[in-house]
Amino acid sequence: MRRRSLLPIIAVLLALVGVTFGGLFLSRLPRTLTLAVGPPGQETHRYAQALAEAGIEARDRIRLKIVTTEGADASARLMDNGKIDLAIIRSDYDLPATGQSILVNTRRLAIVMAPQRARGGILKFEDLKGKRIAVARLTDPNLPLVRRMLAVADIGEKDATLIEVDLQELPELLGTGKVDAAIAIVVPSAPSVTMLLPEIARRLPGGLRIVPIDEAQAIANRVTGVETAEIPAGAFGAKRPAEEITTVAISYRTVARASMSEDLAGRTAKTLYDLRTRLNRTIPIAFTAEPPDGKMGARLPVHPGAMAYFDGETKTFFERYGELVFTGLWGASILGSGLAGFLAWIGRKRHGEGGQMVEEIGALTTAARTASPAALAEIEARGDAIVANLARLRTEGFVTDQLIESAGLALEHFRSVVDRARG
Repeated sequence: MRRRSLLPIIAVLLALVGVTFGGLFLSRLPRTLTLAVGPPGQETHRYAQALAEAGIEARDRIRLKIVTTEGADASARLMDNGKIDLAIIRSDYDLPATGQSILVNTRRLAIVMAPQRARGGILKFEDLKGKRIAVARLTDPNLPLVRRMLAVADIGEKDATLIEVDLQELPELLGTGKVDAAIAIVVPSAPSVTMLLPEIARRLPGGLRIVPIDEAQAIANRVTGVETAEIPAGAFGAKRPAEEITTVAISYRTVARASMSEDLAGRTAKTLYDLRTRLNRTIPIAFTAEPPDGKMGARLPVHPGAMAYFDGETKTFFERYGELVFTGLWGASILGSGLAGFLAWIGRKRHGEGGQMVEEIGALTTAARTASPAALAEIEARGDAIVANLARLRTEGFVTDQLIESAGLALEHFRSVVDRARG
C-alpha cells in the first residue's frame, strides 16, 4: 500500500523535472526571426543579408529571415502592424511605437564640406545661408534631416538651394564650383568616405575644409533621434579637420518587438553583436556596431533583455525560472503529502471493508446451516460476491495478506457448510 501511495508523488516530481529540462532544451533550439530592412541593394540591406548568411554558417541559435522594404519608415510600419520580429530603422525617422533597441548597427556623422580659402568662404554652419548645397543620397533620403538642421541655424528653405546627389558626384560638383558646399551623413571609417574626401581635396585648389556645426547641441535638442558627436583632428587626412570639431550624428539600429521575451532579445543582441568580427572583412561597417545607450532617460528606449546582456546581467534558464521550479517542487511536496494522507485514509477504510466481509462470511456460514434450498442459493451467491470483492481489494493493495489468509479459512469452512446443507 505504501508503494502505491508514493506513485502519484513520483509522477508529479518526474513531470516537473520533465518540464524543466524540456524548457531548457527548447530554449536552445535555433529560432528564426523576421528582420525588416530596406531599400534593396543599399548598404543596410547588404549588411542585414550578410548577418543572415553568417548566422546560418555559424549555426547560431538565432536565424534571420530578411523582409525587404522600401526603407526605414516602411520597416517601422511593419513592426507596428505586428508582422515582423525585428527591424533596422533610422533614429531620426518615425520610430515604431512597439519597438525597442537591441543594437546600434552604425552611427553616421554629418560631414559638412566646403573649399578651403585664404579669406572668407564657409567657416561656420550658419555661413551656408544663400549657398548651393549638395546633399549626398545614401540608404535613405537625407534632405529632410538637412532641412531641419539648417532651420535650427535660421536658414529656411528659401535661404539655401539643396541638391540631392550621389556620394560619388561630390568631387566633380565641388571641384567645378557647381555647388558651394556639400553635406554627407556617413560612417567616417567607411572605405567609400576615406577614399572620397582626399579625392575632393585634390579637386579643390585651396584644399578641403571640414566645417564645424557649432549648433550641434541645439540641433540634438530639437530634432528627435539626433545626437552630438566629435570629429577628431586629422580624421580624413592631414589637417582635415585641422582640430577636433563638433557635428551631429544619427544611427541605424536594430529594434525588437517590446513584447519579445528578455531571454530571446538578449540572445538576439548577443548573436548580432558577435557577428561583427566575422563580417568585418566583407562589410566593414559591421565592426562599428555598438551597444545601445541604456541609461535612464535615453531618448530611444532599449529592450531590457539587450540591456541585461550588454551589462553582463543575463540570467541563465535556472536563474530565470529556478524560483518557479522550486515553488513547484514545494507545492508538489505538499500535494504529495496530502495525496499520501488521503490514500492512507482510503486504505484504512477499504481495509475495514475487508474485515467486515470476513465477518459477513461467518454470518452467512451460520445462516447456511438452517436455510431452505431457495435461501441457500441466495447465501451462496452472496458468498461469491464477497470473494470477488476481496479479490479486487487485494489487487488494489487495500487489504493485507493476513486478512486474505483469514478470509480464505472462513470461505473454506463456508463452502463445506453449504455443501452439507445442500446434501
